[in-house]
Amino acid sequence: MKRVPTITVLTVLILAAAAPALAQKPRGKAAPPPPKEIVVIAPVERVPVNQGRLEGDTYSNDFFGLSFSVAPGWVAVDHTTRKSIQKEGMEVIAEGASEKKKAQLDAAMARVFVLLNVSKYDVNTPRPEFNALLSCIAERVPTAVIKTGGDYIAASLRAFNGMNAKAEVVGRLRTETVGGLPFTVADIKVTAGPRVIAQRYHVRLVKGHALVFIFAYMDEEDLKAYNGMIRSVKFK
Repeated sequence: MKRVPTITVLTVLILAAAAPALAQKPRGKAAPPPPKEIVVIAPVERVPVNQGRLEGDTYSNDFFGLSFSVAPGWVAVDHTTRKSIQKEGMEVIAEGASEKKKAQLDAAMARVFVLLNVSKYDVNTPRPEFNALLSCIAERVPTAVIKTGGDYIAASLRAFNGMNAKAEVVGRLRTETVGGLPFTVADIKVTAGPRVIAQRYHVRLVKGHALVFIFAYMDEEDLKAYNGMIRSVKFK
């Protein structure tokens, strides 16, 4: 049986992240080279088995038996904004992808459930500083091919063959205990034109899905906020 190349939602997220970074223009006549940017893009929103709920600062999802606390003051990203950002990202993907690969990307997007997106600041209010973002998503995966979190990430990186953007894992994949369960953790660097986009991922396969936390951050303070949210994760 011929093996079909697997493109996971991680590929979609990484590629889509290039859109706002490439669109941003430096200010002033003597602007220095563009700084490193860290951007995350939400995938297409679908109705999952259990969407979950955000009550106050606590998100919970009965399907995955998951709950965690959102950092105080962080803002949920609404559906309309998610769709707008995703559309911008798909334009970047289409520019460097063959028709076959675009079809694979569309298929991957159809398997995606957006559980929660939150940002440090309201994404609809422009600010001069970088806006850290956290996405919690789930993707149905072919369990005969994707058996571990490492498989999920590796399949995503292989899909960059033939794309304009380049992606690589920074350091090694590692395992961290989150809510008493092991998660595969990866730091991903994407080079897209003059920009470097970095994201951190926590991945666990559960109930035929890849459950993924995706964080985009600029400094150590933002990373502390993310670490606090990850430490608050609980599973029933």
